[in-house]
Amino acid sequence: MRGGAHQVRPTGAQQAQELIQMRGSSCNKYKDEQVKLFCYECNENICVLCFAVKHRQHDTAEIPEVAKMFSKQINSDAQLIWSLIHSIQEKTLEKQKKRTEFMRQTDRVISEIRVTGNRVKEVIDNQVG
Repeated sequence: MRGGAHQVRPTGAQQAQELIQMRGSSCNKYKDEQVKLFCYECNENICVLCFAVKHRQHDTAEIPEVAKMFSKQINSDAQLIWSLIHSIQEKTLEKQKKRTEFMRQTDRVISEIRVTGNRVKEVIDNQVG
């Protein structure tokens, strides 16, 4: 292909992470400023100028630190969710087994009732005869 040298780069999560880091994010209010802080009160990324002007009294932290903390929390929550899903699956299986056993017992009782009913009918028919 013509057009000069090309760089071959891996695709996937690694490339996405590199692009995010290279791109950075501009502040919505100050377009020339990069966001570097996360404001917990406003739940948004802000630049240093926004911090100085509007968020001075707010609890803030650097975005990479917040991202690590959120990542740990997400992983912890995911493990809890998977644990709960597993528990629900086990309980569902246990209930299905109980239901199956209950249905077997019900079938046995119905069968016994029919047999007993037929015997009673025979006795009555013999007495009538």
